[in-house]
Amino acid sequence: MNNLSIDLRPRELADVIGHESVKAAIQKQIDGGKIPRAFMFSGPAGLGKTTLALIVAKMIQGPNCDNPDITELNSADTNGVDDIRSLVESCAYRPFSGRFKVLVLNESQMLTAAAQNVLLAPFEAEDSSTVFILTTTAPEKIIQPLQDRCQHFRLKPLSAEVEIAELVERAAVHLRVEIASAATSDFIAQTVNAKIGSPRQILQAFEKLASGVPLKDCYTSDPHDPLYKDIALSVVGGDWNKCRSLLQNVQTGDSRALRSIVSGFLGSALVKQDVGPKADAIATCLMGLGAAFEDGIAWGMTRAAFYKCAKAISGAK
Repeated sequence: MNNLSIDLRPRELADVIGHESVKAAIQKQIDGGKIPRAFMFSGPAGLGKTTLALIVAKMIQGPNCDNPDITELNSADTNGVDDIRSLVESCAYRPFSGRFKVLVLNESQMLTAAAQNVLLAPFEAEDSSTVFILTTTAPEKIIQPLQDRCQHFRLKPLSAEVEIAELVERAAVHLRVEIASAATSDFIAQTVNAKIGSPRQILQAFEKLASGVPLKDCYTSDPHDPLYKDIALSVVGGDWNKCRSLLQNVQTGDSRALRSIVSGFLGSALVKQDVGPKADAIATCLMGLGAAFEDGIAWGMTRAAFYKCAKAISGAK
């Protein structure tokens, strides 16, 4: 089974489509040996922030390194003061090989303000052997002193037709679809006209086209599916048995879309609740659904998150 957003994930800077000024700046810094103590990559979901962060981490380590000193963490899971303090303490140890250890903190907007403050000192330590790379969809949630200590690169959606065409052509080659076909050309034109610039979204839509889905339906958003709304209502109602039954009827799991609509229903339910156990449970569920899941495990993790939500809400009644 194909998963284009994983199969076509760039491994080197030259393979990244778009972001030319960002790539040039990074290459110049690393070639010149002037590596910042902290990078930040920000932008909407699906642009390749984590991919770019891991490429930079490997560039810092060197191409022949097996990367024992690269650590990737999800800040949704590791976001408290004690978590980050332990992480900072580990920075005192020298890397196994090479000049630096690299710590990639994904979804860094999930770090508490107190945890972000803990990072201030290591971010400006000139003699540190650790390089931090933050990725975030919400840079405004990063405290300003921490932002000021980062080399901040703001990623933008693909906009040029040539960039989108190159991405689609890579996907077509991988799926053994005729690049010069009318369907592929029409898909590129529709993507450009709709101003869709997320590589992940483009690849997911092209995968639908290659599997036989009509062009007009390739970018159809699943949140409008009545089944998704029924799933959302079952989660908000704390009814896992119904939720589980409904999930078995989902033919294709767009986990991002499904989490989005469930989050919307939970948000509406929260504002209707007085302070108390149920409001606490809903708020906890909302925060949990905001976590980023890797494409390869997103569907399974989404179902697990719904189970935890339904159980917490049911127990708070």
